[in-house]
Amino acid sequence: MKIELVTWRDAGGSSDDHTWMETDEVSDDNPIIRSVGWVVKETENNLTLAMDLAEDDTTNGRSRIPKGMIVSREIIY
Repeated sequence: MKIELVTWRDAGGSSDDHTWMETDEVSDDNPIIRSVGWVVKETENNLTLAMDLAEDDTTNGRSRIPKGMIVSREIIY
């Protein structure tokens, strides 16, 4: 199993998205995120990284990243 550094654009909002605000003040940014983890699953649409990998191949702390949001990938190990 590979460990990768994945740079991607996050579509999630911020805490400002849960309060009243003027329409012209609404942010439309997609912050750049860097995630490192074990590649545990890859499909046509998504890449799933796990933060933790046990000896019996069970995983914990997984992130599913849509491939359309990925900027770059680098194999670390």
